[in-house]
Amino acid sequence: MRLFKLLLIFSVCLAPVVANALSTPKSNKLDKRIRIARYVDGQVFKIRVASRRSTTIEFARGEKIIALVAGDTVGFKFQSVPGHRVFSIKPLSRTARTNVTVYTNKHTYYLEVITSKSAYYAVRFSYPKTKNKKSRNQLVKKQPANYNYGVSATNELTPVRIWDDGTFTYFQFRANSPIGSIFKVTRGQERSVNSSRVGTGIIRVSGTSKQWAIRLGNTEVCIVELV
Repeated sequence: MRLFKLLLIFSVCLAPVVANALSTPKSNKLDKRIRIARYVDGQVFKIRVASRRSTTIEFARGEKIIALVAGDTVGFKFQSVPGHRVFSIKPLSRTARTNVTVYTNKHTYYLEVITSKSAYYAVRFSYPKTKNKKSRNQLVKKQPANYNYGVSATNELTPVRIWDDGTFTYFQFRANSPIGSIFKVTRGQERSVNSSRVGTGIIRVSGTSKQWAIRLGNTEVCIVELV
C-alpha cells in the first residue's frame, strides 16, 4: 500500500500540464511583500521567491501538512515550521523554478514556485466561507440510516460511526485522527471509490458494500455489514 501511495504521488508529478493561467496572490494593504491567496480547489498559485530570502506559506489554523511533493528538491530548501500549518521555501539557485503539491488534512494545494529579483515574504491563504456547513452536517444525520456494521480492530484509523443510506456509505472519524484510504471489498478484490467530505470528520463514499477496508501505511481496519 505504501508503494501504491508513492506511485500515486509520482503520477501526479509526471502528469501533463495544461496551459492555464496562474493565480497571483494579492498584495497586502500594508506591504506588497505579504500576499493573500484565496483558495480555489484545483487552482495553481504563483509563488515568487528570491535568492537569500525565505518565503513562508501559511494555511488556516487547524490545518496540518501531511505531505509535500516538489519537482526540484535540489534547487530549493523546504522546511516545516512547528505546528505543521506553515512551511518555508528558500531557493538555492538564482534561476530555480519548480512545481510543489502540498497535501494537508483539509485541502490540496498546487504551487508554481518562481525565482525572481523580488520575493514574497509570506503567502497567507484565505478560504471561502462555508455558510451551509452546519446544514450539511444536519442533512447527513437526518438520512435514513443503516448502522449495522462491525470492525475488525480498534486503532487510530477506526471510525467512530459507520452507516449507509442505501446510496452512499458514511465513515465518521475522531477529530484530528488520521484518515486512511477507503476501499470497497467485493469477492476478495479491493476497489477504490469516490469519496468526499460532507461534515466534520465525515467521509462519504459512493455506493454500499458488505465489506470495506481502510488502510494507512501498515495499519488496517476491515469493516463488514452485520446481517
